[in-house]
Amino acid sequence: MLAFLLADLVDRHRRLRQTEQDAAETDPLTGLANRRRLDGCLAVLQPGDTLVMLDLDHFKQLNDTHGHEVGDAVLADFGAVLQGALRNGDTAVRYGGEEFLLLLPATSLDGARLVTDRLRSAWSAARPDSTFPTGIALHQGSDRPQHTLRRADQALYEAKRRGRNQTVTA
Repeated sequence: MLAFLLADLVDRHRRLRQTEQDAAETDPLTGLANRRRLDGCLAVLQPGDTLVMLDLDHFKQLNDTHGHEVGDAVLADFGAVLQGALRNGDTAVRYGGEEFLLLLPATSLDGARLVTDRLRSAWSAARPDSTFPTGIALHQGSDRPQHTLRRADQALYEAKRRGRNQTVTA
């Protein structure tokens, strides 16, 4: 009986610890992974995986014009659309503010473009007044994950420079 009680106590403690870790690594507004989980995701990045950076266009203006409550609703909606558009094994991270990162395992640049096109179409249906640019970078065997992340971020800023609501590949 004592062994059963101890085993039950250990199992409950393990589940509680996992619940706390999940809460610490999940953005409460969007339900996506947050920056705390990102390091672990990047640590297992393999050659042939693709990173996609996304940033909602004119989000500061939306917050300034309509208030943070509306901005929060847009972020929550975007998180839901991201989750619905991704495949099993893909990971979406709220990178910060209105920036998001997708980790697409074993996905070519063309495959990543298909994912972003599907996402853009779903987002346009949900929020036709809101757009986003994307920057895509394929992880190479010789790259450090942070280098691939930097290349995706640079491609995102190039998409913004070119007029937003488009995809640029690093």
